[in-house]
Amino acid sequence: MGEEFRHQLNKVQQQFPNVIKEVRGKGLFNAVELNTKNLFPVSAYDICIKLKERGILAKPTHDTIVRLTPPLCMSLEELQEGSKALHDVLQIDLPEMQKSKPKTVPSTTSDVCDRCSRNSYDSS
Repeated sequence: MGEEFRHQLNKVQQQFPNVIKEVRGKGLFNAVELNTKNLFPVSAYDICIKLKERGILAKPTHDTIVRLTPPLCMSLEELQEGSKALHDVLQIDLPEMQKSKPKTVPSTTSDVCDRCSRNSYDSS
């Protein structure tokens, strides 16, 4: 089942070679590494949010990796729905997100968390 899922993800990679850098995994633990240069200003987190809107739960890692770990009881049809959802996000949602997100590069020396806006060095 995992090999079939990676096969489907590799098909998506072939359709979006500028966006997906690599598909890898073992069993049903899979990862899609994104090419940040062609994805900017969108991150893996944004892709995961769009996947969630399409009914697929995924976890972003390091702003460039989308981890997909479907349950063991998944059917082949459900796996196909998952890879189709990723395809649709990259084809339909990604261009819209790239247009709508500000294209400013965040400061890498900021002390403020980009997720919760808390000061990283604040003791409170």
